[in-house]
Amino acid sequence: MNSHIHYTAKFQKSSKLPHNFENIFEPLFYHDKADKKKRAYIHFFSKNKIFTYIDKKTNEEKKASTSNSSLSKLKETLTDLKDVVDVYATVNQFTFTRKLENLIYTTMFYSDLDIYHTGFKDISKEDFIEKVLNYCFENKIPEPNLMIYSGNGFYLKWLFSEKCNKYEFTLDKYKIAQKAINQLFQFLGADSKALDASRVLRLPGSINSKTGKKCEVIYFNDERKSAQDLFEAFSHFYTPEPAKPLKSRSKKVVADETVNQEKPLKQKLLLVKRDSSKAPKKTLSGPILAKARYDDLKKLIEIRNNNVENSRMSFLFWLLNFKALCGSTNFVDFESDAYEIAEKLNFKKNEWSFDELSTLENKVKKHNDGYKKVVKQNDEYFKLSNLYTPKNQTLIDIFQITDEEQKKLKTIISTSEKNSRRAQKRLDSGMKPQTGEAKSEPWLALGISRRTYYNRKKSSLI
Repeated sequence: MNSHIHYTAKFQKSSKLPHNFENIFEPLFYHDKADKKKRAYIHFFSKNKIFTYIDKKTNEEKKASTSNSSLSKLKETLTDLKDVVDVYATVNQFTFTRKLENLIYTTMFYSDLDIYHTGFKDISKEDFIEKVLNYCFENKIPEPNLMIYSGNGFYLKWLFSEKCNKYEFTLDKYKIAQKAINQLFQFLGADSKALDASRVLRLPGSINSKTGKKCEVIYFNDERKSAQDLFEAFSHFYTPEPAKPLKSRSKKVVADETVNQEKPLKQKLLLVKRDSSKAPKKTLSGPILAKARYDDLKKLIEIRNNNVENSRMSFLFWLLNFKALCGSTNFVDFESDAYEIAEKLNFKKNEWSFDELSTLENKVKKHNDGYKKVVKQNDEYFKLSNLYTPKNQTLIDIFQITDEEQKKLKTIISTSEKNSRRAQKRLDSGMKPQTGEAKSEPWLALGISRRTYYNRKKSSLI
């Protein structure tokens, strides 16, 4: 029997796990058999091809990295997955495919804590439980029903008293609650990418190949709340992202119909070749920007002295993406380049699977075939690559790039770093530092208008 930690002195709400509880059966706490139409499935994913299926065309037995199980056969399926390396399972219930449009029931809110990115990376399981419970008590938020050690980080799960379909509890509400929880637990390394309802989390009872440790339940509290009650408890902590300013459209001036105006004669346009020496300085774009970002990621690995064990898969993914985007690799060489980069990242063969890059591989193929996404923006159509073109801030968040590290990079920098470099460039070119009167507004202290202030300053009266 696994050893589990329980608090009964200070935190009376915690309850013991069922007698002879096994970690592998943790999903049975929230994936019950209540499915009259028998169309709800739990989906599984593995970095290794461990799931067997029969190819309908060839009638041959093959291996896959994904599988699913009906609720009625879930216990049997879980039994076969005990002590298997790197297995993940959905937290919610879907039809035959794991897509948001195929979501049937939501069962919980959750948070994936990459605690190794924080100052608490060496915290013990006991101290972690106490820290979470104290934090929930101080902020008057519900305690999680499950705390799980993933073998490297931690998961928190708030189980619904009853699972909800997407009409009883909308996905918009689900997203708000998930974002609020993510904001609340940022100090413990809450993963901002793990928010959606279709997420898979590491299965308790399986082995984490990165550390060789077992994923296990370390805390259980069976006092559940409804999805709506949990939403109300968390939603007021939600801080929405600032809305993007809308571009103002210039109003058309309608001419007075009473005034007869002669239409100007149309003149023929003369096409004049622009002098290349007078062309404006171009910013990095397309393949050039992709190459610069590729170099920045390699530089970041160098800055960190190749100590990127907890983010190797992210580095592998984005290095390949930018390498394909700048034309340094193609669909034919993609797999060999993937293994080459993985080797440089000190990946062992059993620590990752090429199947994890299948989505990116398909995008590279479309990119090489010339397919482009057509996007409409401000009544204009743009052709964009099928490959990923993230914002700088997205990459900064993914790789947790510090301000000091950004100073050594070329393109993956924040807005503040960009403004700092621009100000330094002005000084280096001999320009005077900006006084910032537009921000300090000295005319207010003098009790005069802005125009009067600048007129007097121009006349040397101030």
